[in-house]
Amino acid sequence: MPNNDMFDLTVHEEKLALIKVVTSLHMFDAFRSAITRAIPGLIALLKDYDYLVRSSAVSTLGEVSKQAKFRVAIEPAILDIVALLKDSHYSVPSSTVSALPNVLEQAELRATIAEVISDVVALLKDPDDSVRSNTVSALAKLSEQGEFRAAISPAIPNIVALLKVPDYSVGSSGVSALAKLSEQAELQAAIASAIPGITAMLKDSDYLVRSSAVSSLAEVSKQVAITPAIPEIVPLLKEVGSFVGSKAVWALAKFSEQAEFRAAIAPAIPDIVALLKDSDDFVRSEGASALAVISEQAEFRPAIAGVIPDIVALLKESHYHFRSSGVLALAKFSEQAEFRAAISSAIPNIIALLNDSHPFVKSSAVLFLAEVSKQTEFRAAIGPSIPDIVALLKELDASVRSNVSALPKFSEYTEFRPAIASVIPAIAALLEDTYV
Repeated sequence: MPNNDMFDLTVHEEKLALIKVVTSLHMFDAFRSAITRAIPGLIALLKDYDYLVRSSAVSTLGEVSKQAKFRVAIEPAILDIVALLKDSHYSVPSSTVSALPNVLEQAELRATIAEVISDVVALLKDPDDSVRSNTVSALAKLSEQGEFRAAISPAIPNIVALLKVPDYSVGSSGVSALAKLSEQAELQAAIASAIPGITAMLKDSDYLVRSSAVSSLAEVSKQVAITPAIPEIVPLLKEVGSFVGSKAVWALAKFSEQAEFRAAIAPAIPDIVALLKDSDDFVRSEGASALAVISEQAEFRPAIAGVIPDIVALLKESHYHFRSSGVLALAKFSEQAEFRAAISSAIPNIIALLNDSHPFVKSSAVLFLAEVSKQTEFRAAIGPSIPDIVALLKELDASVRSNVSALPKFSEYTEFRPAIASVIPAIAALLEDTYV
């Protein structure tokens, strides 16, 4: 076997040891001179044959750059760090993207980075999807610094193009980047000009492309006008039970939080209500959760006034997740006076869930009862549940016992104090069982 670095475990370990030493000691002034001398060797490791060495080296350089005393020594590494965005092993570009914010925060290094920003932007046209994905994440980080935004703005169309890649991780990186870039006022015009193209993707034949388009519109909606796209999202509700349908439901719920979109959303409300009658339990659960968010807006409440019985039906679902989502949705609806009469009749159903087979459902029921006890009209129905809540202190599941800490919250209301007083001996007995 050839005796070279590739097969020399000792050399490999020495490289990783060097990186570990620099990482551990760079913050101490006593080691400043030694660490400074070690940095050129650390930079050389960015080109090592071993991906773990390259990944560790770039992470350490990002960490060391936080110390002003080492920045002059690190500056020559900028080109090599940027080059790692094209590395063949996925972990190295990922480490590079994570290290960049630390490097970028240092004003002394930005001039050098500005010189290579065009090289970073050029990587958006690389034929490798993963290179483009890593690059767009890096550009999102770069956009946090004002001096780089003018160079990034022309790249927005290339970033939008990532939404058309039928790969979840690539499309997600494009969505995340657009969300981050839209926070910068200087880039919002460029993103706004891309909205028609993103809207057109809602009709793409690939479901991942449609999903990325919906997600990106939802993410940028607080900074960029997307109203014309809303009617195009509504038909996606018909893709019930799918990844796209779920994204569409949540996008419309998110849009309902902004006044300028509500007129466009109003025609979709009956379609969202109809999800509660779907044969798929996941679709019914999604519809309930979305309507709970939509119920915060007064203008939509008349259209969803009759949905509570369908949401109560979720409490009998076979899967614990859907029972819990029904409880949480009802808690949200209870914040609005218009729904309380219908919810009041469901209180016994929720009390029954204190004895559910799943601890997550039990916890949801306790939290629901504590939350709605704020409303006077629910307290008479909640009172009989106090002994059952106390009994949960015997639960083996720590999360359930933890949520029983809501019991003092009930004591804030005089209506519950007799019931609480009656269970004090039981609580004391539990304490004796625990500590004796």
